[in-house]
Amino acid sequence: MRRTKPEINFPETFLQIALGAVLSILQGVFIYKSIKNEIEKGKRTEAK
Repeated sequence: MRRTKPEINFPETFLQIALGAVLSILQGVFIYKSIKNEIEKGKRTEAK
């Protein structure tokens, strides 16, 4: 009797996980940069 392992396409699944991680990192960087820009703008207006 042969055991059938669940059909998981490993490379595809791995790529999806990796892509998701990269996208969330990029999103985090983008948010961080925009927040930093807002803080810089605030400092500049306060200085005047």
